[in-house]
Amino acid sequence: MICNLKQAAKESARLRRQKKIIGLVTGCFDILHFEHIMLFRFARQHCDYLIVGIENDKTISLSKGKTRPINKLKYRVNALDELKSIDLVFVVKEIYSFDDQSKADVIFSNIYQKIKPHRLFIAPQVDSFWRQKKRMTQQFGIELVCDTRQRTISSTSIIGKLIKG
Repeated sequence: MICNLKQAAKESARLRRQKKIIGLVTGCFDILHFEHIMLFRFARQHCDYLIVGIENDKTISLSKGKTRPINKLKYRVNALDELKSIDLVFVVKEIYSFDDQSKADVIFSNIYQKIKPHRLFIAPQVDSFWRQKKRMTQQFGIELVCDTRQRTISSTSIIGKLIKG
């Protein structure tokens, strides 16, 4: 299901009343690849309901350069919605740069307060914010679950290979 943050918060509240374990993953997911699939599978194995927050195009462009994202938001959202590991997808509408940690903290504090996930899933090898997320999850009483498998693929590495030919 594709929805906005307010709808995701309502669904999360409904599921919490049913004693379901809610998981959250956030990211760009610009070029969907096997490592993304494995992260979603890992997360789904550790929760009853998986919510994914996806960064908007302007945030990705500010953070990763003018040529990004490769796939526009509507394509990325719909691709994630097709995955059976994911129950709900919402767009992180606020625009920020990955370099602006204080703004990111405000945005993600709001997301955590509204969705109130039991678990936040990250891949610390590729998540430059993992330390901040660790701090924030402790602040909100959210369990931080790290997928520590060795990463061999990233959207950035795929783009690099394509550019080299």
